[in-house]
Amino acid sequence: MLQADLAAKAGSDTVRFQRDAYAIDPAAQAVLAIQAQWLIQHPWVRASIEGHADVRQPRDYALALGERRAAAVRNFLLAQGVPPQQLSIVSWGRERPSTPAIHDATWLQNSRVVTVLKEF
Repeated sequence: MLQADLAAKAGSDTVRFQRDAYAIDPAAQAVLAIQAQWLIQHPWVRASIEGHADVRQPRDYALALGERRAAAVRNFLLAQGVPPQQLSIVSWGRERPSTPAIHDATWLQNSRVVTVLKEF
């Protein structure tokens, strides 16, 4: 229920990245700014910032890239005022694709960070 509320208010619980990139583009910044507001308004909710990469990359590289993406999103949320104790990061690398990889468009769907909520 909380996850759906965050996604509805922010437009998504997911931001996408270009291949091999971890810079947050303006569209992702807009989504993350609203996610930050939502998190600040719900201080009892913890968020796991989960980084992903596409399956074309070697396992270790994908894990490192997923971690850099998750850290970039966490740092953005912190800069927006979200308390650090409310956020954690994890990298799934290429292990949890959201879309089966068939061509470039679907591979890029897997280059993402998802904000996963946990109520405490």
